[in-house]
Amino acid sequence: MFTLVNQGSEVGEDAGDLVGDDAAAAVSEASSANLAAWRQPGALEGDRTYPFGSFPAAATLMINVGEIVVHSWDLARATEQDPTVDPDLATLVYEFYRPIPLDEYRAHGAFGPEVSVPDSAPVAERMLGLLGRSV
Repeated sequence: MFTLVNQGSEVGEDAGDLVGDDAAAAVSEASSANLAAWRQPGALEGDRTYPFGSFPAAATLMINVGEIVVHSWDLARATEQDPTVDPDLATLVYEFYRPIPLDEYRAHGAFGPEVSVPDSAPVAERMLGLLGRSV
């Protein structure tokens, strides 16, 4: 979805869904295209519009990073792999989302209800709890 919008496309809720027989190849291809779209001149300028709202491009980049971090954690847990989140990435995503009122996005289903996590917990756990994940 982020790649398509960066390329100037208008998108719906299911834009960018990966389909195919080779999940690893599909993810690799989508990842490469996403990185290339963000590396284009002017990629961090202007606004981007998605089904869930319009945002400055720099904020959209952070949303994209958050999607990758959180859903990588989801997939790792679901496939019984190591779900460890890099603390620097967790901090980046947590600091981005923490000041944002998320109730509207929770109501839309973008995030689950906040999961209470102690302030003393590692930043990855606080980030995941903020975004509706139970560690």
